[in-house]
Amino acid sequence: VLDIVSDGRMDLGTGRSTTLIEMDGFQVDPEETRAQWEEAVGMIPRMWTEDPFTHEGRFYQIPPRSVIPKPVQKPHPPIVLGGMTPFAFRRAVSHANGWFGWALSVEGTKKCLAGLREAAKAGERPKELGALEISITPAGRLDLGLSRRPDEQRRRVHGRRSGPRPRPRPGRDRGHDAPRLEADRRA
Repeated sequence: VLDIVSDGRMDLGTGRSTTLIEMDGFQVDPEETRAQWEEAVGMIPRMWTEDPFTHEGRFYQIPPRSVIPKPVQKPHPPIVLGGMTPFAFRRAVSHANGWFGWALSVEGTKKCLAGLREAAKAGERPKELGALEISITPAGRLDLGLSRRPDEQRRRVHGRRSGPRPRPRPGRDRGHDAPRLEADRRA
C-alpha cells in the first residue's frame, strides 16, 4: 500500500537481524535467522508479482492466495539490503537493487565499499537488477557544512574528488551496543 500512497516512490529496505535482543523479541532462533530471512526476502517479490501467490518452504507455508493491492512500480519496488558481512555484500550484489550501510565512519564506509567490490568480482550480478545503488548514513551527527560540499565528502571516502553520487536516503542507528552473534562477526 505504501508504494501506492507514495505514487511509486517506495523502496523496501531489509537486513537480517544480528542482535540477540531483536531476535528474542520476535522469538527467532539465532541459529536459524539467516535461513529464515533469506526465505522471507525471497518471497516478497513473488508476492508482488504472482497472482495467485503460494509458497512451500522450510519455514513458511502459504496456500494459494491473492496478495493485493499490487505495487505501482513494475515489476516491483526496489529492494535494498543492509548488512556489513561478506554474506550481506554477496546477497546485495546478487539479489538486490541496492545496499544500505548505516552508522558508518569514513573508514567503515571504505571497508564496506571494498567488501561490495569483492562480492561483485566473485559473483555475477543479474542484468535486470541494473547497477547496485549504494546509500550510506554516517555515524554520529551530520556535519551540515560538509553536507553542502559533496566533493569533499567523496574525497574523504574515495580519496579523490570524483566518484559515485548516491541518492540521499533517511536511515536509522543500528544500535551498535546490542550483543551480536559470534557467527556474524566472522561471516
